[in-house]
Amino acid sequence: TGDGSGLTNLPPGGNTFTATADGALPTNKPVKINSNGKVSEIKTIESQASSAVTETWSARATTEQVQDFRHMLAFDPDNDITLEAYVQSASPYRLRSQIWKKHASNVGELVKQGSVADITSVFAEDIDMCWLSSNRFVVVFRDQTNDKSMIKVGTLGNLSGTPTISWGSDYDLDGQSGTDYRAHKICKIGANRVVILCRAHDSSPYQHRWTVDKPGVIVGDITNDDEWTYRNAEQLSTTDLASNGYYDTAIRYSTTDDLCLCTMNASGNSAVIAIKVASGTSATITKSGQDAQLYHVASKWHTSVYHSGSNTFVNAFRATSSTNTITCKITVNSSTLAVTKGNTQSIANNTSDGLTLAVSELGGLYLIYLHSYNLYYISDHDYNGGDPSWSSSTHINPTFGSGKCEWINTLRGVISADYDKYLYISFMHKGDGSTYQRYGYMCSIATTVQTPNLSQAGDVVGWPKQAYSDGDTATILCDGNVKSGLSGLTIGSSYYVKKDGSIATSTDFTSGFLGNTPYAGRAIASDKIIIGHPYVMNGT
Repeated sequence: TGDGSGLTNLPPGGNTFTATADGALPTNKPVKINSNGKVSEIKTIESQASSAVTETWSARATTEQVQDFRHMLAFDPDNDITLEAYVQSASPYRLRSQIWKKHASNVGELVKQGSVADITSVFAEDIDMCWLSSNRFVVVFRDQTNDKSMIKVGTLGNLSGTPTISWGSDYDLDGQSGTDYRAHKICKIGANRVVILCRAHDSSPYQHRWTVDKPGVIVGDITNDDEWTYRNAEQLSTTDLASNGYYDTAIRYSTTDDLCLCTMNASGNSAVIAIKVASGTSATITKSGQDAQLYHVASKWHTSVYHSGSNTFVNAFRATSSTNTITCKITVNSSTLAVTKGNTQSIANNTSDGLTLAVSELGGLYLIYLHSYNLYYISDHDYNGGDPSWSSSTHINPTFGSGKCEWINTLRGVISADYDKYLYISFMHKGDGSTYQRYGYMCSIATTVQTPNLSQAGDVVGWPKQAYSDGDTATILCDGNVKSGLSGLTIGSSYYVKKDGSIATSTDFTSGFLGNTPYAGRAIASDKIIIGHPYVMNGT
């Protein structure tokens, strides 16, 4: 037609060029030119941290003092919620819970949500807790007043607002009334199933599922949302489990082979046993034939993790007769349950008053420990399933000064996708020495670093016309063209390309060669910009 509206196959307005996509190209992110002539999305590349990293401190976790060994965390990856549990250090010694969530803008920091919720009104000890599924947490504890082991379920609510948690009824741990166990450690092994490693404690008049003083496991299911149904139990060894208490055992679950590894201080030796639990209501328990001795020395502060990337367990404990912490890798034959340990590493001059192991989502190992009332960590950032190669120690310096920490716990196992940049640690602050106080605190350490793939402003070449897959021939809109399909822009404002490939009215590059660049363009609508030359300074 005369006005040209019927013309077809015209090139887009402004400058364009075509290039091969080096990786997927989202439509709303600018691209850079690579040395191979291909274009790729501008973004930050996440990698495992290889040196001392950032610490972030949350507000004091508790406004009341807490009991020794009774302060811990569990994490719900579905809702990005951390649940803290602790016991008051003064009457009435209630077991209580507090919900935390990530700070909206200050990464690495947790913020309290709502008020404290009582888990139970009895004086509790030998506590452990895990996230289950469907907004539920499970806590196991010993009722010290009545000498019996109990378990109960907490369910999250109001997840669209300020989250809450409500705790169900108390249930006898092994399905019998008046049974007494110690050193509980709980582990999720299914959407509704948990296994508890513990020691049968005290004799008559108490009932037990196995011989007093021996270690064993109890398996049960959460039914009807928040009810406990006992399924089965099994004594693991004829060797006595040391009576020191909560910190003498550890249990972790292999998601690859559907088995658990149990470690413990048994009659002066650090022992390990593997178990498998059959599905169904019978929950038949199969165990390895004998205790595998990790180390012929009395031990405490047992902690372990499962490293899914290499299908390997790593265990750590303090040798009670020395100033050393011992670590080693452990593998389990999924068919025979035979246990094989690697070479032990003895970390000298580490008289730990608490140990915990964790794995970042990118596979790095972290061992956090307390020494002389100071908090430290060592790491193996590139762990691949061999014997751990630990870094030198890094002092995590509390905001209230050195020498003020005691007892620790961390989130269990692999940190979720939204938490992979930080490892959260709970611990107790012992006060200034003259006024001996024990308040719960939390901090985090970064486990990854973010490195931009943009080395110079001139590498920014424009925006993809649409989304492209790796290897596609992509049409790239350049200087003078209009990019649409964006959102939230302020008309007339200048925008810059950020390190992660997003755009904003301020730049991440404030000094050096990239200072005040790269320029993305000027907004002409809430969803459109006129693309500018990346070397334009301050949008002028």
